[in-house]
Amino acid sequence: MSNQDTFSLRDLDLAAAWAERPDEMKRLLSSFREAVRAYYQTRKRHKIQEPDDVEPLVLDMAALEAEVLRVILLDTRLQVIGVEDVAQGTNGRINFRMADIFRTAVRKNADAIILAHNHPSGDPTPSPNDVHFTRQAIKAGSLLDIRVLDHFIVGGAKVLSLRRYKTLDWHIRFHD
Repeated sequence: MSNQDTFSLRDLDLAAAWAERPDEMKRLLSSFREAVRAYYQTRKRHKIQEPDDVEPLVLDMAALEAEVLRVILLDTRLQVIGVEDVAQGTNGRINFRMADIFRTAVRKNADAIILAHNHPSGDPTPSPNDVHFTRQAIKAGSLLDIRVLDHFIVGGAKVLSLRRYKTLDWHIRFHD
């Protein structure tokens, strides 16, 4: 705990809890997911200054049994203006079109987006398809003048940022 009576999700040993009681953790994360969603719907101006700020918006995806693709919408000041699940698939695959990702971003006049999806297997390591998809999203976003700032993969209790994982050359900076 810090002096401000707050804690980071990093303070929790989620991996140990997940290993000991996976069903209980899935129920807990499902409840957490609904609480996070409700919180950010009422307080939409959460500012994203670095990849760690995204973790609370995606950690709930660990409880999902099918892959889900989520888009976090940001304004010009990198404040959250929406969080949308845009596609759901099976245990290891999601079918969607690039238009599904950018539709809400265009409607809400988002300046930037952050992508996230889960790996129900529990392993957040990016697949070649994940990297290819991210490259395609960056290209599509540039055509629409919508920056793609990062792509997160949630596996079990781990959250991996492709920006930090260094899988791609990110020509777009988090901060302007």
